Amino acid sequence: MSSPNTSTASVDIDAIEAVKYNTVLFVEVWSFVIFFLGTVGHILSIYVFTRRSLRSNACSQYFLASAVAGLGVVYINIPLRFLQSVFNIDVFASSDVMCRILNWLLNWIKATPLWIVVLACADRFLSSSSSATTRGWSSTRVIIPATSVTIFLVGLSYIYLLIYSRGIAGPACIILPETYRVFNNIFNLIVFVMGPSGSMLTFGLLTIRNIRQSVKRVLPNNIPIQAQLQTQNKPQ
Repeated sequence: MSSPNTSTASVDIDAIEAVKYNTVLFVEVWSFVIFFLGTVGHILSIYVFTRRSLRSNACSQYFLASAVAGLGVVYINIPLRFLQSVFNIDVFASSDVMCRILNWLLNWIKATPLWIVVLACADRFLSSSSSATTRGWSSTRVIIPATSVTIFLVGLSYIYLLIYSRGIAGPACIILPETYRVFNNIFNLIVFVMGPSGSMLTFGLLTIRNIRQSVKRVLPNNIPIQAQLQTQNKPQ
């Protein structure tokens, strides 16, 4: 006859296994949903922004570049995380070199589309400026250099992962020492969340300010013209 302690332990094990199964099932379904929606969304974006009428618009070309980079997230990041969570195939931990390279590469790919969208917001700010010199930077000839520099800087900002990522026995891919794990969490919060959203908000507010200033400049110039037209239209 089994003891109460044995029965309790058996129930606990069953509960843990049920939680693991439900977690894996959720990740599996969620990964397929994100993969499908991400593919459809980015392909539709590419279709829209490659239309001939939008090719001369710098802002739309930045969104096109962001959509292409977003496909990289969908087809690289999601499958690797899917294998890791569902099938327990951790490509990151296969070797120390793979741990370093993949950890760096995936963080680079993940953050790039967001910063390209920041370029689109910056383009709207430049195009709304009252200065002709500033508006000149809102041009299709700037797209490739600006995008290339942004991609390079995002990759460079994560270069520390090549140094402090470690593939260890277990196997596992972690960041050593402990101090850099804390730094990595804070850095990701800044580069992946606060940095892009804060930059988009800033450029958006500056664009609104430029538009309001341009409206204020246009209205006083129209007043004399309207007065002249009203005078001419008065009956003699």
